[in-house]
Amino acid sequence: MNAELVIKSGDATETHPIRGTRATIGRGVNAQVRIADAMASREHCVVEQRDDRWVLRDLGSANGTLVNGAAVGERVLEWGDRIQVGETVLVFVCERKDEKDETRTGLDIGSHEKSQSFVLRPTEVSLRAAGSEPFVTEYLSLFYELTTSLSLKDGVAEVCDNLVKAVLRRRRFGRAAVVLVDPSTGKPVERFTRADRPDAAQKILLDGADLEEVVRTSQSIFRRGLRAEGKTYSSMTVPLAGREATHGVLYVDDWLAMADLKEPELHLVSAVGQQAGLLIENIRYARRLQREKDVLQDMVAADADIVGESKAMQRVLELIRRVAATDSTVLVRGESGTGKELVARSLHINSARRAGPLETVNGAALPPALIESELFGHEKGAFTGATARRKGRFEIASGGTLFLDEIGELALEAQAKLLRVLEDRRLRRVGGTEDVQVDVRVVAATHRDLTELVAGRQFREDLFYRLNVVEILIPPLRERGDDIDGLADHFLRAFNAKMGRRLQGISAEARLLLRRHVWPGNVRELRNVMERAVLLAGGAVLDTGDFPSLLASPPLGPSIATLEEVERDHIAKVLASTGGNKSEAARLLGVNRSTLYEKLERYRIGS
Repeated sequence: MNAELVIKSGDATETHPIRGTRATIGRGVNAQVRIADAMASREHCVVEQRDDRWVLRDLGSANGTLVNGAAVGERVLEWGDRIQVGETVLVFVCERKDEKDETRTGLDIGSHEKSQSFVLRPTEVSLRAAGSEPFVTEYLSLFYELTTSLSLKDGVAEVCDNLVKAVLRRRRFGRAAVVLVDPSTGKPVERFTRADRPDAAQKILLDGADLEEVVRTSQSIFRRGLRAEGKTYSSMTVPLAGREATHGVLYVDDWLAMADLKEPELHLVSAVGQQAGLLIENIRYARRLQREKDVLQDMVAADADIVGESKAMQRVLELIRRVAATDSTVLVRGESGTGKELVARSLHINSARRAGPLETVNGAALPPALIESELFGHEKGAFTGATARRKGRFEIASGGTLFLDEIGELALEAQAKLLRVLEDRRLRRVGGTEDVQVDVRVVAATHRDLTELVAGRQFREDLFYRLNVVEILIPPLRERGDDIDGLADHFLRAFNAKMGRRLQGISAEARLLLRRHVWPGNVRELRNVMERAVLLAGGAVLDTGDFPSLLASPPLGPSIATLEEVERDHIAKVLASTGGNKSEAARLLGVNRSTLYEKLERYRIGS
C-alpha cells in the first residue's frame, strides 16, 4: 500500500514517498525524511507498515510527537492525518480504501484525442450569456452557497475541497477537480477530485496542454466529443484567476451526468472560477501577511521582551506585574545594558494607560539649556529660535507614561520644576504665564546611586523620595548566569527571523563560553554578540568559533568551573562521541534514559 509524507510550508509543498515499509523522521543525516527543525530529535519518530495499516511510533524524542494536535507514543495513521514534529507539520497520504470515500476519483495529466473546443477569454465572461437557460437558477444557488461556505478563515485546501463538493451537488456534472499550480512555474502542486457517485469514479484525464494554456492565458476551454471507456462526454477547464496570478484550474465534466454540458454554462463555471481564484489569492495574501507579522513580532521581541528564569529576574517580573496596575511613580535602577527601558515599557503595556503614549526622555543626552523646554515645552518667543508654541514631553505623554532615563544627570534647576509637576501634576511652559494640567505616570531610571548623589548635593533629596515610591533593581547579567542560555536562545530565534537564517541551535561548548564571560555590557552586550554570530555563522549550529570576541580574551570571571558546568560539558562530550545515540550515551554515563533526557533538557544539549 503506497504512502507518502507531505511537508507544507506556506503554499509550497515537499513530498517524500515512503520507500519500502518504513521511514524515520528527524533532523539527523540518517533520517529518511530529514527536516531542518531545531526542536526535532535526530531520529524523532518512524512511520512503518504493519499488515495493511500504517503506524506512527515516537522514538523517545525530546519534545514528543503530535498527531492532529494530540501527543502520541504510537498511533495508527489515516489518510490526511497531520503529524507535528517540533514546529514542522507533515501530512500523511496513502491509498484510500474506506467505503465512505468511494466517490473520490483519481486524476491523470496527459493528452486527449482531437475534439471540438470553444475558448472563452476572461473579458468575455458574462452571466447574461446564459440567457434564460433553466440551469441559471441552479448557478445562482451555487454562487450563494459558495459565498456563504467559503471563508478567509479556511485554508486553501479547505476552499478547494468545498468548491469541488459544491459544484458536484449540481447534477449536471459527473466529476470535478481542482488542480493548484505554483504561480511562478505553472506546475501542478496539489489536486482535489471527486465524482458524484461510485459508477462515475473512473480516473479523470486532464489534458496537459489545456492546463498549461488555461494557466498561462486565464482563458476557459470547453471540449465536446471526448471519449473514454466507450463513452462520449464534454468537459470544461476554467482558470482560478486572481488579480495577480492564476492559481490553478477548476475542471468539470458530464461523465454519466443527468444532463449534457452546454457552451453557455462555460460562462457560469468561469465566473465561479474567478470568485474562487480571488478567494484563494486573498487567503494566500493573508497567510503571507501573517508570516511577515510573525517575523516582525520576532524582530520586536529582540528589543521588547524581558527574558529571565533566574530567581532574581522572577522577583523583578513579579514586582512589575504588581506595580503595573497602579499609577505609582517607579524608580528603576541597574547597570547600563540591563534593560531598564524594557521595564518601563512593560510597566506601560501592562497598565490601564496602555492605549496612551509612552514618551522617553534621556537626561544624559540633552544639553542643560534644552532640558526644561524638552520636558515642559515653551511659548512662542520664549527664547531665540522659539518661533512657535511647543508642547513638552509631559504634555505629549498625558494619558500615558513618561520614561525619564538617566534621571541622575538632570540639572538641579530642572529637578525643582520636575518635583512640582510630580507633586500636583501641573506645569508651566518656558516663557508661559499659565499652568497646564497633565495626567502622566512617571517611570524614572538611572545607573547611578542616587543616595550618593543626594549626599553630595548633586540631587535633591525631596525629589529622590518623590521618585523612589517603588524601586525596581535589575541585577547585572553576571549575577544571573542562569538567564544566559535563555537570552541566547531568545536572540537566536529573533535574529533568525530578522535575517532570514535557519540556524538550529548553540553547541554545548559555545554555551559554556557564553556562561563563563562576565558581560560588562550586560544584556545589550549579549544581544550584540548574538547578532554578529547569527549574521556571520557558516554552520547550522553556533559554535565557539562564531564568538571571536569572547575567545580573544580570557573570561574575567572565576576560571574554576562549577560542578554543574563540569557535568554539562561531560554529558555533551559523551553524547558527541556516540554520534547522538542517547541509549548508548546513557549506558556509558551509567544512568537510565529518562535521567539522561532530563539532563539534556535542563542543560539544553542537542537543542
